[in-house]
Amino acid sequence: MPASAADTTCPELTLGGSVRGAAERAQAAFGATKVPEFQAAALELDALVPCLMEPVDPELAALVHRMKGLSAFIGRDQDRAREAFAAARVLQPDYSWPESLIPWGHPLLGLYEALPITGTAFETVPTPASGWVYMDGRPSEPRPLEWPTILQVSDAEGAIQLSSYLWPGEPVPDYGIEPVVELSLEPTPSSVEQPAIPVAVAATSTTVRTGPRPWMLATAGGAAVASGVLYALAARSGDQYWDTATPYADLDAARGRTNGLVLASAGVAGVALGTGVAAFLELQW
Repeated sequence: MPASAADTTCPELTLGGSVRGAAERAQAAFGATKVPEFQAAALELDALVPCLMEPVDPELAALVHRMKGLSAFIGRDQDRAREAFAAARVLQPDYSWPESLIPWGHPLLGLYEALPITGTAFETVPTPASGWVYMDGRPSEPRPLEWPTILQVSDAEGAIQLSSYLWPGEPVPDYGIEPVVELSLEPTPSSVEQPAIPVAVAATSTTVRTGPRPWMLATAGGAAVASGVLYALAARSGDQYWDTATPYADLDAARGRTNGLVLASAGVAGVALGTGVAAFLELQW
């Protein structure tokens, strides 16, 4: 059962719909200026997020961040409000508050845009022994350091094992990390027998640099020469077509011959270009 670092007691089943319902109730109460109802829904949201049993989608994560920002705004914590609103803007950059909820001129609108979301810092969190780490519903994303995130950890089958709303500066919950094998690259005396270092091979792609392939370069060069010859013949045929001395009956034949030579020249030029590029490509398997 998913839980936060504080071992929150969770209901038997908590899915995104439950979280969305609490967030939407909080939003409606804020729009109606019903502060006690908003605070009750916000507390419910705080209790449900650590109990999520499925990855939160980014749109829902943005809604949660906006409600966290509203809660901080009501609590007169402008720093937290700016941070939560920044997280929401990252996930939904085109979102605009409904005027029925936040009327024009409301001080919250300036607070919503106050924290820059470009040129900021991130960190890579530890990899679990099996499974994935999600940040606001996005797997394998780094953690933002200047605004909050909904961190979730799944097992190898994708079932969420932990959910946590992390503010900037809060430590990542202990969820077990993949052991790291450090390999020394320092040279060692050849006369001293070194113990074998087990290396797990999990690569799915191997790249080998071979340098340019001579036979491909030769093919490309020959094709380039052939393309030039065909183009020269096309130009000569074109001159014949436009020559006023050419009999009218021969014009169709000259035009067809010219067009055919131009197309052939272009085709051979394409072969030259493709082969030339391939000669320098790396082999992968």
